[in-house]
Amino acid sequence: MGYNLSRHAVIRNKPQLDQLLEAKQSLRFATPKPQRLAYKLREAIAASKKFQDLKHYYDALFHSYTFRIERDAVVAEYTKNPVGTPVGEDPSALNGTDKKAQKGTIDSAVSLFDVLAGALEGEKQEYEELYFPNVILKPEDKIKLHHWTLTNDWGYMDHEEKGVTLTTKEEHKELLWSPENDD
Repeated sequence: MGYNLSRHAVIRNKPQLDQLLEAKQSLRFATPKPQRLAYKLREAIAASKKFQDLKHYYDALFHSYTFRIERDAVVAEYTKNPVGTPVGEDPSALNGTDKKAQKGTIDSAVSLFDVLAGALEGEKQEYEELYFPNVILKPEDKIKLHHWTLTNDWGYMDHEEKGVTLTTKEEHKELLWSPENDD
């Protein structure tokens, strides 16, 4: 069942959304039905994107919170890393130097736009590889990303339901997605 993307879905959970906006830290909401509350909070944030006067909830909360269910509560976990900031560096890439790792993971990315933002940040930080585990590309987005990679040093591997990896490494060239090798 999809989310109810109505104004009522946002207003119903406005007290919790306001608490999250103000807190900017992890919060715990005690409830006898944690699965239901977690669903309603996700639904409210998704619905808020549709309404100009409520969109600030989406902008401030969507990438900043994940909701974890406990036996008698929902924990809204706050993350300080905005979309486009590589995290989870690969220690094997250090090669015994103090140089920053060349691989990163961007868990907060969920769309093609987020991948492009991450790539720009990754270039600034001289990353060779960025993994986006939560990005599932639509066929038209795969083609757009492929065309974008033709204009720079990046290529990408599509892992279907397990995300996308951008890479500049030549040894991965045969694994890169292109319209010709798409099934």
